[in-house]
Amino acid sequence: MYSEHTVDEQEKVARALKRIRKKYSKSSDRANLVNEIVEKIRLVLEEEGFEEEIDDMEDKVYFIKGADREEVKLPAGSRGVPTWAPDTVKNYRGLLPVSKAHYLGLVTINGNLTEAILDTAGSRTMIDSNTAKTLGLDVTWAGKEDVVGTFSGVCGSAKYAGVLKGPVELRFSDKVVLYLDEIKIFDYKEPLILIGDDLLGHAVRAPYTFCYVGVNPISKEGEVIFYAQESKKYIACELVHAPISHTSAHVMPKISRKVQFREPSQEAKTKAQSG
Repeated sequence: MYSEHTVDEQEKVARALKRIRKKYSKSSDRANLVNEIVEKIRLVLEEEGFEEEIDDMEDKVYFIKGADREEVKLPAGSRGVPTWAPDTVKNYRGLLPVSKAHYLGLVTINGNLTEAILDTAGSRTMIDSNTAKTLGLDVTWAGKEDVVGTFSGVCGSAKYAGVLKGPVELRFSDKVVLYLDEIKIFDYKEPLILIGDDLLGHAVRAPYTFCYVGVNPISKEGEVIFYAQESKKYIACELVHAPISHTSAHVMPKISRKVQFREPSQEAKTKAQSG
């Protein structure tokens, strides 16, 4: 990362790292070690005006175990219920077929536990009509004269079959709870829940902002990572499935420290949780 810098700049970084290694040579406190490495190198680079290198360095820290990172593991068994799921959760695991080409995460949608495809290339979150009925979601179905929008795909355009009005609660862990204003319903030949860019985009929708989905290069496990703005921690949720070929497909965006959050009211949250 520093190969294009002058010898003097590289020596400054090397000296800073040497001091840190000596300080933590007998310590197992990896989180503090990583944080101090980041901070020391940041100071060196800021003095020299290398802001791009600072961004790049910060963007890689969330992969390191212990570096202000909390991990959420999958429950045992293909239909296991995680400890973070509400007591009233309805278990619909196994409803979606496993696709080798997609990231598959575990989520509750208004209290219904299910797998869902995490697709940052998809413009919005959608559920097929039969799955919506199976989950018992309170969908407003479109009549012949109603228009709830259209969507385009490789086979052309089609009308949505209905809309699940929000706020819709999507829970990835006991802490990571996000809300959407609505989820569109469409007709499809097989069960499909697609979580798209309206939730996995870089725009902030709750205190937990989406950062990354892919294969962790250290643990080799699939994970979706969210950033907690208040505690400044990364929450890494293990995926049900992740295609190895997509390891480098998504990278973490630079997160603004000045972002203002928009959360639903308590009344709206209660409505979503009651299904």
